[in-house]
Amino acid sequence: MKYTFLILILLVFLVACQKEPAKPIKDPYYQINEPHTHILEGYFVEDIIFDQNGVTWINTFFEDVIKYKSGIIEIFNSNNSPISGEIWDIQTDSKGNLWIGCSDGLIKYDGETFTRFDTSNSPIPEDVIWSIAIDDNDVVWFSSSRANKGGLVKYDGTNWAVYTPENSDLPGNHITSVVFDKNKDLWLLVEDHGYYFTKISGDNWMIYDEEDIGFPIIFENGELCFNSKNELYSAPNYKLVEWEIPNPVLFLLEYNGIQFDSINVTVPCEYEYPNTCPLPHGHIYIDFEDNVWIGLSDKTYGVYNGKNWSFSQNQLVGNVMTFAQPNSSEIWIGTEDGIYIAGTEQ
Repeated sequence: MKYTFLILILLVFLVACQKEPAKPIKDPYYQINEPHTHILEGYFVEDIIFDQNGVTWINTFFEDVIKYKSGIIEIFNSNNSPISGEIWDIQTDSKGNLWIGCSDGLIKYDGETFTRFDTSNSPIPEDVIWSIAIDDNDVVWFSSSRANKGGLVKYDGTNWAVYTPENSDLPGNHITSVVFDKNKDLWLLVEDHGYYFTKISGDNWMIYDEEDIGFPIIFENGELCFNSKNELYSAPNYKLVEWEIPNPVLFLLEYNGIQFDSINVTVPCEYEYPNTCPLPHGHIYIDFEDNVWIGLSDKTYGVYNGKNWSFSQNQLVGNVMTFAQPNSSEIWIGTEDGIYIAGTEQ
């Protein structure tokens, strides 16, 4: 999630075999098709999701949730709904309900009625909702937390369960990413007194820390996602790190179930000063073909196809904040100034 400038980047890639270091190439196997359509200009887009009814839901930096279909826009904010404060995540369930995580609680929208859950009317420990994941039974899991407070919450529509370091194996309170993998196991990115990957499989909790990975990691508001082989990727966000980087590098970590190994690729840079080189923002997406998309700080983006990296040549109007895919032929790229639509042909 979310925004501003980065000085260092990490990608985490858990796989079961060793690979050679990936290198950027001028004529990659995966050819980036530069965006050709620009919609919703002027909107600072942070998340994009597509529901089963063909509606695109978008949340913006300026506290708006946008319903977009066939060029028609409907905007929800504090003027016409309970939505208030910063919006951190949006998700939909199988019934078509929209779930909104913001700095003032969790909000459900069923298409007609908004319902807000916060510390005043529910057991959630903190009003700020950073990340939401919904399982196959439409049970909503979300982070209700901040530094040293709160934790993970489970809500099945009737019953609530709250997990904190005091009553569970959760290694810290503050959770910035909640996501299910392809095996339906829940993964958390926790950042309290260090950074931890936490996997919850039934009653088993598995914690991976810096010692497991092999070197210090900083995942400020990092994101987690999985490809079709259930390999985990994470794009850490180093927006608070202020030291110079002599050679910007994308680090990839591999995990075979026993140990982590790393590979890396140097980001192409033509600037005189290293700290002005393009660096990923922590925004990551895996498309239908398992290509990994990541936004860079110079209003461009990169794509990794499992073998090679390729990088877009043309700058967009604003920095890339998110990616989404409505079908096999398009990628929607959310930026600080609207959405660009790019092709995905290989």
